[in-house]
Amino acid sequence: MNLKKVIPLFVAMILSCGALRAAQQPQWTGKCVGVLDGDTISVMRDGAEVRVRLYGVDCPEKSQAFGQKAKEFSSSQVFGKVVTVHPRATDRYGRTVAHVVLENGMNLSGLLVEAGFAWYYQKYAPELESTLKPLEQHARQSRIGLWADPNPVPPWEFRKPSKGTGGAAARPAVSASQTDQGGTVVITPTGKKFHRPSCSTLSRSKHLSQVSRTEAISQGRGPCAVCAP
Repeated sequence: MNLKKVIPLFVAMILSCGALRAAQQPQWTGKCVGVLDGDTISVMRDGAEVRVRLYGVDCPEKSQAFGQKAKEFSSSQVFGKVVTVHPRATDRYGRTVAHVVLENGMNLSGLLVEAGFAWYYQKYAPELESTLKPLEQHARQSRIGLWADPNPVPPWEFRKPSKGTGGAAARPAVSASQTDQGGTVVITPTGKKFHRPSCSTLSRSKHLSQVSRTEAISQGRGPCAVCAP
């Protein structure tokens, strides 16, 4: 499949599928006035901001490696620009789940996957397999964006509660083997070291973040002497 044709095909599918839903969930055009993270933006509608969650993709969380890069990419594409929102649903947080199409006809979800800053969220958008999956496969093979990490952790795994926390995950959902391969390490907000996820020195830390080893080093952090990541 010619990848240059995938995203325009993706947009055509949106428009054809959206026609049947127009009466219940009409599309609208408005200015993007906020980018909360890679897959969540704010778009003006009738004088009010509407929180929009991109359909079909899942970007790294902001505390994950490449989470900030994903946000920066989305900002470069849509912030301050006029976009067209094609609603699909409303999620449990009250956000409008939708396709977001740029003025040039490109789809933000597809652009994120193509650039290696998002996973194709197949569980919730199986009908997009023929369009988004080839883009993800190409990004994986080219090792661009988050795929430069040999063991990237999907955000839906990262968000899973850890045993004993009783709430949101305090510890990233990564295995110790990932740090062995030079991939992902764990840091704290104030510490100067990076660690293995199983490091004993992290037992009392509640605010941990997962980053790539390269990113930790670029922040001036060194390896923990206890766990020797």
